[in-house]
Amino acid sequence: MRTVELERRLMRFEREEKAFREIERSYLDLMDSEVFLLLLLDVQGGVLAANRCAERFWQLASRDGGAAALGSMCAFADAEKLDSLLRQAARERVRARLSLLRANGSQVWVEAELSPSLFRGGDAIQLIGVDVTEKVEAARPQGARDWGRVLDACPGLLCCVLDAQGRLIYVSRGYRAAAKRFLGHDCVVGAPYPPEANSADRSLHDLLASALLGGMGGIELRERHEEGDRFWEMLASPLRSEEGEVAGAVLRMSPISGKRPVPVNDPALAEASSEVSDKGAFDGAAMLDAVSDMLLVADLQGNCLAVNESFSASLNLDPTALLGKPLTDLPLANDPQNADFSGRLRELLNARSGGFEIRVGTSGGELVWLDVRGRPVDWNGSAAVLLTCTDVTLLRRTQEQLRRVAVTDRTTGLLNRQGMERVLVTELERAARYRGSLCLIIMDIDGFRRLNEFRGYEACDRALKTLMKALKNILRPTDFLGRWGGDEFMVLTPQTSGPACLLADALRDTARNGVFDREDSISLSVGVAEFSREMDVSSFVGAAYDAMTAAKKDGGDRTVLAGGADRR
Repeated sequence: MRTVELERRLMRFEREEKAFREIERSYLDLMDSEVFLLLLLDVQGGVLAANRCAERFWQLASRDGGAAALGSMCAFADAEKLDSLLRQAARERVRARLSLLRANGSQVWVEAELSPSLFRGGDAIQLIGVDVTEKVEAARPQGARDWGRVLDACPGLLCCVLDAQGRLIYVSRGYRAAAKRFLGHDCVVGAPYPPEANSADRSLHDLLASALLGGMGGIELRERHEEGDRFWEMLASPLRSEEGEVAGAVLRMSPISGKRPVPVNDPALAEASSEVSDKGAFDGAAMLDAVSDMLLVADLQGNCLAVNESFSASLNLDPTALLGKPLTDLPLANDPQNADFSGRLRELLNARSGGFEIRVGTSGGELVWLDVRGRPVDWNGSAAVLLTCTDVTLLRRTQEQLRRVAVTDRTTGLLNRQGMERVLVTELERAARYRGSLCLIIMDIDGFRRLNEFRGYEACDRALKTLMKALKNILRPTDFLGRWGGDEFMVLTPQTSGPACLLADALRDTARNGVFDREDSISLSVGVAEFSREMDVSSFVGAAYDAMTAAKKDGGDRTVLAGGADRR
């Protein structure tokens, strides 16, 4: 009985040891985790221990002034709610989404589980959390994300937006770079702005504090350069909600040229600020002019509400001639690209997003390709669409040149095999759809290898160019002429077999009439095939090629119709 009791105790100790090892492994995993935030807190919220992920997240090792506390990581307004949550967590397991602050002042959201625990023999609270800031930001109202995307589409705009508590909720890329370059501070979304690190930041702070109280004003700042100083104007205005209450502030930054710098403590600054206040609401048209992209604002009926200087200057157009007019009055070029402009514009305005390309004529007579992209925007309280136009003329010309080179034979300048294959596919589909007539003529130069050996390659290349130029003169604009390969050429003509054979005879006569002299005149073996609806590209080309091969076997210098008699 004693032995049995000892064995039972041993088995119990082994189970407990296994459980302790699993608990230890779980804690080690949490300590090494790069995802989970682990904190051990006392009942007042003081941090007793943390894993490496939490230390980096809140920069606990770099905090001054003694031990860190969870209360110092939350906003003052949330302190009472956090104390209540800690008292409940000391008794039972609770889950909550905490709004906390990082060391740089930026706001984050943590999905946390708090439960009673022990630490070095005393009562403690264990907090295991996951950073869900991105998830919370993505769940914000669609309207807030929309205007952020609209501003992001304007890379020339230098601005930032604050909420009612003075925290940064949006900053454009240009403003972020400019503030870092000469103001010397970082723009952290979710953190109070500006950080008041220097005299310029303190001036910005006072300016934005006034805007958060409903006022408007401006200051001028100097950026020092080796080649000369640059001056910037900073304008702040309140951001109001639909109910008319101040919901934040907008700070816009723009360069000053040809103006006297105004010191921050200059009495004239008050006069300049009052002038800004007299302007009333934030000037949206001026904001568009600060953007380097070509911009238009249109209402949902397609009428132009605003146009920036970049658009009118790039197209050399009078902006007053566009305002209030429908966008269909733009000087569109007579180009197939613009054929359905009204329909595509209507679709974009209905969806308030999307894009298309158009060709526009400038007052100087030049044609410009524009890539037009639309984004929803509110303009003077009404729904509108911001159209961002990008000049893609050089890109389209380059692409067209590359396409032309890809389907052009270098020696003769005709369509090469790839180009003719594309034409064959297109024309066969058209003939099958509309039951049209189509014939293919394949020509082979008789004895071309002997001419190469006797005359030389350069002379024969010149002869090919001369021959093709002569053949083009008897072809119609609706006929396609291309080089199929080597000394084989092809003509695709929308005719029946009779006229096509007559055309083939005319081509043979033109070649025989002396590209070289009479002794070395060129003759052609020609095959003709007429398209029928059961044919595909391969069978169509094969029929004409077989007819050309038959003409060559019969001595050359003749035309053979596929399925018919030859013509000498």
